[in-house]
Amino acid sequence: ATGATGPSGPSGPQGPTGVTGQTGATGAQGPTGTPGTNGATGATGAQGNPGTPGTNGATGATGPSGPSGAQGFTGSVGATGSPGVTTWAGITDKPAVIGAGVTQAAARTAIAAAPATGISLDSTTDSSNRLAMTAAERTKLQNLSGTVYVTTVGATLPDGLADGTLIARYTASGPATPVVANVGQTVSTTGGTTIAVVTTSAIPVGDVLAVAVNRGSGSVGQTMGSAVVSLSSGAVSSWTRASANRAATHDTALLAARVTTEIPSGATITVTTSTNNTNRAVAIVAGIHNLSSGTPDATSGDDAAGQDRSTSNGTNVSSTTITAPTDAATTVPHTLVLGAFGINGTNVFSQGGGQTEIGQAATSAGSADRGVAFGYKVVSSTGVQSMTLNASASSGLTGVVVALPIELVEV
Repeated sequence: ATGATGPSGPSGPQGPTGVTGQTGATGAQGPTGTPGTNGATGATGAQGNPGTPGTNGATGATGPSGPSGAQGFTGSVGATGSPGVTTWAGITDKPAVIGAGVTQAAARTAIAAAPATGISLDSTTDSSNRLAMTAAERTKLQNLSGTVYVTTVGATLPDGLADGTLIARYTASGPATPVVANVGQTVSTTGGTTIAVVTTSAIPVGDVLAVAVNRGSGSVGQTMGSAVVSLSSGAVSSWTRASANRAATHDTALLAARVTTEIPSGATITVTTSTNNTNRAVAIVAGIHNLSSGTPDATSGDDAAGQDRSTSNGTNVSSTTITAPTDAATTVPHTLVLGAFGINGTNVFSQGGGQTEIGQAATSAGSADRGVAFGYKVVSSTGVQSMTLNASASSGLTGVVVALPIELVEV
């Protein structure tokens, strides 16, 4: 029997590689891999032919209007027409003729017959081509309002009026309304020779500055015939002063002047009295508008300097009321009447009927007190004018008044 197979011997060396066999058949396609990143866009191709136009859509709503265009240039001014012809008779708003005369005598007769109010003297009346007026004729016309032409042969006249005629033409006129304002007041209990008021508003050129002052007196006067006013700024014309005193008690003065250089707000108005001024003093300052350029028409009070004040002078009483009149009648129909009243003590005071208070002030030291009440009224007639003050209790009172002409204006 065959014996058992013996152990394998060691492997022999590898033989040479055999010849490569034929390529096998292609295997089935594997699954599609993940898409790769897109490549760069290629160049745009040539434009295709236009398509057939579509149907037009509906018309849209109208848009808002655009801004207006710039205005065109103004055309050239046309030629001026031929001058028209004006005659005196054809003027519908010409002033009325008050009187006319073909000779100077007739012209003067017309002046004499002219109204006493409502006309005024023209500034060129005394020129070479106008009637040379007498003083009486000027007096008649100088305070009236409107325009008066007084002509002689050689003057140039409107159509329809002959040489040598008087043309007295007027405008309806009436008084302006005066505007009176308290622009400062003060009291002094220290005695001395001065009392100063600082203005609270300006007083323009042409207005009137009025100062009412009262100072206690000894045996001789303090303000009567001696009070003077100075200004820290601005200027005025000459002063009109009226004054009165009650014997050895107190002196009252009313001073007025027209402003020629404006007095500003904050200016100091100083009243200086005599050297015998050891008692109380009070002052009120007013600015007044719409007064004429004329001087005061009437005043009251004995204003002579150096009089003995141990006796009473001017209007003074010991009572509950005092009325101070002008010394003479006024000569112009429209005036503003100012009244300044000296008060002895500290009673309550009120202006008389038809009067308006500008201010009142008094010291309150407890003894020898003095005060002043300042007021005004408007009158429209000539004659003696007066102002009245009423007191709550009987006391020593003094009063002075000044009547100032009111400006006339067209109405």
